Amino acid sequence: MMMKLLIPVALIAIGAGLYGLSQPYFNQSSQAPLVELAAETAVPQVTVYALAERISRGTVVSKTHFELRQIDQPKALQLGIDPSMPLNLTPGSVAIQDIAAGTLVSPSLFITPSDPGYIEAIVAKNKVPYAIEVSTSNMVGGIITHGAFVDVVALSSEQQNLANDETVTGYKTVSIAPVLMAVKVLQVSAELPNESSREVLNPAYTTLILELSQRQVAKLAIAKNISQLEVHKSLGRQEASDLQANSGDVLPDYRAIVEFRGDTIKIK
Repeated sequence: MMMKLLIPVALIAIGAGLYGLSQPYFNQSSQAPLVELAAETAVPQVTVYALAERISRGTVVSKTHFELRQIDQPKALQLGIDPSMPLNLTPGSVAIQDIAAGTLVSPSLFITPSDPGYIEAIVAKNKVPYAIEVSTSNMVGGIITHGAFVDVVALSSEQQNLANDETVTGYKTVSIAPVLMAVKVLQVSAELPNESSREVLNPAYTTLILELSQRQVAKLAIAKNISQLEVHKSLGRQEASDLQANSGDVLPDYRAIVEFRGDTIKIK
């Protein structure tokens, strides 16, 4: 009778032991497909640039205008952003359109000074680009780069055309006055002396492309054909008299007669 009771109990104990031993195997087998499935469905992340603040067309941009974000790679490609192309901005790069804050950006939204169409992309409405060539020695106030503002000053004489003559022969009617104040420089290109031909005594020239109104173009066209021009880095819109002088201000024995007519000044 005792044997009949022990046999079922032993079978139950053996079955319970086998069940306990088999649980880790079954658990591992059931979790493996889940891990593999999660690995297969993980979406790669990429780093992109987003605009930190709104900018307008023609705004000169730098790295301070952007912030880094992590997004899914498929989304970046869908937006036309190639994560393998870094956002390398050269000095003078500008936006080719208005861009809202938070916009994910790509190099195609910006244009550099060396790219074709740069001037057309940045010139303001109702303004035109106008090029002037200036001797580097006649550029005053520090380095002038893309986006800087300058004053154009003319040295003129009633006795001779200083655009053609480098030496002043008659000092009595020589004067200097601003032609344009605080105009924007769109582009700068420098022409270096030709050392191969030993023309090292000739000064280097710089071509400045200025953003002007039609009236400013007319004034500058006349000024560059009758006077010597200097370009000063602008300190802002200041009184025109700050950049005006005549022979009497330099020669103590000569006093020019200043004639006022309406809102104009004529020096005799």
